[in-house]
Amino acid sequence: MSKTPAVVVKVLTSSWFLAVDFSQNYFELFGLSEQFDIDLKRLSSCYQELQKALHPDKFANASDRERRLSLQQAGQVNSGFQTLKD
Repeated sequence: MSKTPAVVVKVLTSSWFLAVDFSQNYFELFGLSEQFDIDLKRLSSCYQELQKALHPDKFANASDRERRLSLQQAGQVNSGFQTLKD
C-alpha cells in the first residue's frame, strides 16, 4: 500500500518551510511500500513534487539557515531517488 510523500510543513522564523524528516528511510520519504518492485512512475512523480517544494532556487531570498536546510533536504531527496530508481 502506497502512502503520501513524507514532507512536513514547519514554521521557521516568519516563513513557511517544507521539511524532510531525516530519520525516515527512502521508502518513507517517497511514500512507497518497502518492497523490491518499486512503482517507478510514483517514485518519479513524488521526486518531482518534492524537488519543486524543496529546490534551493525557491529559497534564494530566504535566511542562511533556510537556504542550508533546503540544500540538505534537496540532497536527501536526490540521494533517495538515485538509490531507489536503480
